[in-house]
Amino acid sequence: MVAIQMSPEQNDQVAEWRAKGRYTFPVLLVPPVKSGTPQSQDYSGGHFGVWLAPTDLLLNGAHKVVFRHVGATGAALEVEIREMLGLPAFDGVQ
Repeated sequence: MVAIQMSPEQNDQVAEWRAKGRYTFPVLLVPPVKSGTPQSQDYSGGHFGVWLAPTDLLLNGAHKVVFRHVGATGAALEVEIREMLGLPAFDGVQ
């Protein structure tokens, strides 16, 4: 799992967010917008194909997107992904 932080003005909050949630996956940071450069949304879309947050992508072994979910996440998203992967449902954190 990899996260992309699309709001460069919040880049300084990522370390605290990862520690609080005990997340160990990497978080890619979109560089701050500088004069004469594309806006962060354009950067993310052009480089990662992500135009709205949150966007969840599932990649296969060949790094191809096999699942895309745009919008709010939560239990419903987990159910969709586990079903697509043929995994059993579970309650809580494993």
